[in-house]
Amino acid sequence: MENAFFGNIMNKKEKAILRLLFDNCTKNSGSCILTPLDMLKAIPLDIEFSREELEPVLRVLETDEYFEMTVSSKKGEKVYCFTLLHKGMNIKREEQRAKKDLWKKILITLALAVMSVLAKRLFDMIMGK
Repeated sequence: MENAFFGNIMNKKEKAILRLLFDNCTKNSGSCILTPLDMLKAIPLDIEFSREELEPVLRVLETDEYFEMTVSSKKGEKVYCFTLLHKGMNIKREEQRAKKDLWKKILITLALAVMSVLAKRLFDMIMGK
């Protein structure tokens, strides 16, 4: 889902798949071959992910131009061939930027809260309360 203010909003499953693909593809010059079972094994246990959900999530991410995907068969088993695109190669940098922006927002919020408390106390002192 694309949003002008928030950018690309991804759910946990999409983020997990992208991290998995980034880690595997960067080891192999930007490309990798994975089976659905390999992918599901590598996803963290705290994220519930079924085999039926895998292909639709991959299609969404492919449509968003994170990678190119080719589906093939090896010894009767489905395999996915991935090649990371520019957007997919920058996923780690985008995650770091998002964390940095979150910390900035938290610090600004805390600073404003402290300033409002100090302003209230100053106002109370001036009014003689």
